[in-house]
Amino acid sequence: MLKMFETGDVDNAADVIASSYLDHQGLGGEPLQGPKGFAQVVDAARKAFPDLQIAVLGQVSDEYNIAAVLKWTYSSEAGTTTRHTLEWLTVRGGQAVEHRGAHIQSR
Repeated sequence: MLKMFETGDVDNAADVIASSYLDHQGLGGEPLQGPKGFAQVVDAARKAFPDLQIAVLGQVSDEYNIAAVLKWTYSSEAGTTTRHTLEWLTVRGGQAVEHRGAHIQSR
């Protein structure tokens, strides 16, 4: 999923994102569903920040959950921005079924 954010290529989104996927964070606070909803988020991020880079700073997981701290770096008119977020995915059958995220800090 991170690679999709970095490249903007969501052609294989349905392979890793369930049709029942629910992104609680969505866009503008509105939840989005399924691979198409995920593709909307990726598209918005890539249009706003074409040079977006994402690094995983740490993660923990079990059979059904992945939690990670991510570092998002991108350029804007204000200069280079770095954001840290906590992302939580619920996974079933090898596909993401739910996402929650929280902003930690920006510089």
